[in-house]
Amino acid sequence: MDDIASKALSANSSGHNAAVVLATPEFAKHFEDIDFMGCMASLLAGHSRPKQFYLLGAIVDGIAPQLGRSYHHASSPGISVLRGHLDHMLPDLWRHPSQLQPPRSREDKDAVSALSFSLGASRLTLPLARTTFQNSRPSTFLSAGFDLHENGTEMGWPLEQRYAEEVVVSDSGELPRRIGDLGLWAPLVPVTPPRLVAASFGNIVRGVEVDGHAIPASTELEDAVNAFYGKRGNSAINTGPAGIWALVTPKSDAADAATSWLNGSPTPLSVDTSESSMQELATKTAKYLHSSHQRGAKLLQVLSGGGGWGAKKGLLSLDPQRTHFSLSEEEEMRRFAQSMNGSTFAPTGCTIQFLMALDDVPAMPEYAPPSIVFGVPGTHQETSATAPPEKPFMGGHFGALSSKGIFVAAPGSGDGAEQLPDERKLSVPNSRLFVAEGIDEQMKGFGKMPTFAEAGLMALLL
Repeated sequence: MDDIASKALSANSSGHNAAVVLATPEFAKHFEDIDFMGCMASLLAGHSRPKQFYLLGAIVDGIAPQLGRSYHHASSPGISVLRGHLDHMLPDLWRHPSQLQPPRSREDKDAVSALSFSLGASRLTLPLARTTFQNSRPSTFLSAGFDLHENGTEMGWPLEQRYAEEVVVSDSGELPRRIGDLGLWAPLVPVTPPRLVAASFGNIVRGVEVDGHAIPASTELEDAVNAFYGKRGNSAINTGPAGIWALVTPKSDAADAATSWLNGSPTPLSVDTSESSMQELATKTAKYLHSSHQRGAKLLQVLSGGGGWGAKKGLLSLDPQRTHFSLSEEEEMRRFAQSMNGSTFAPTGCTIQFLMALDDVPAMPEYAPPSIVFGVPGTHQETSATAPPEKPFMGGHFGALSSKGIFVAAPGSGDGAEQLPDERKLSVPNSRLFVAEGIDEQMKGFGKMPTFAEAGLMALLL
């Protein structure tokens, strides 16, 4: 806290009167401590000392380090702060939770709370950490308000447990206008070439086209994964089952242009599976995935499949989850009716390419703040003590990680009331969705940040 207080960013020259504070599970009990939260409010109010200061605190699985910093620091205890004006950033904060969300459905009874961020046209949902063992709460998501006086801080609004809340980062025209404008980093390596989907239904891929002939969807994938592990032997990077994702690229009206684009995809795993070649391939693939993401492609995890016989031979099941909380019955029926005309996950005629996750991932490109970053932690906890960050304080940076994945949605690109929203789930270990300066130069994507963020973002890794 002293480190934050010593920084110019904490002076609060913009007169902000509210803050979203994300912290790792080590702080779960502290967030229930009124004195701790009062000190936090006083600290973030800075020298401007507004009459009231409001906090929305949430415990997350991890704090996202600045882009380009070591992945190991993602497991460090820390705090991340987004500060702004209450009426703009948290306009619905003091409405009763039951007015904001319908009662939990049966499917959501065990779900953790979630915090959503409005990033331009995109709405990104961050599931929170499960804190049952820290403070007996399924998740820790609390709001509070404080009166600030010359002689101290007094609680004006009691701590309230939240279920869901939306944070408006900024409505600036400089923010992303579609999901593809968000930066994407997903450390994967291709296992198969891009193939046309020959048959599918719902989230099930039945067949793909290879050399003009339809084959069961899992045949080529199974052969490639088995061959890879056969070459790597005991030195294989993944010690457990391989995590496989499908890159689904939508059909294009310009078939020739689409073919040219797909021909530029990274070459699948070859005979050379050395550590250095895998890192190089993963870096090249990450940039290709970002460009594909801009064109509307989606990454879907392969949950199960392979084997079988007859009509069920070689089926692959893709992750059907698109939202953290369950949809209403009406919305479920509407989507089911639309899916009767074909798959809404991997429609026949689209392109699918299978990729594999790595444990030892390459470093991300570095970006200077301001930056907003959300992502997924790695699958393996560090067994040895990690050295503390050389620069624990990160001004102009905000972000967090969720082990349950990141959900992002935006309005669909088509016309008509029946148009489904563009919804995606990012679940690749060590992956990131972000907005930062310089994406245009390094990732060929969106590259501007609103000035609103410059004085309102900060993070501290301990």
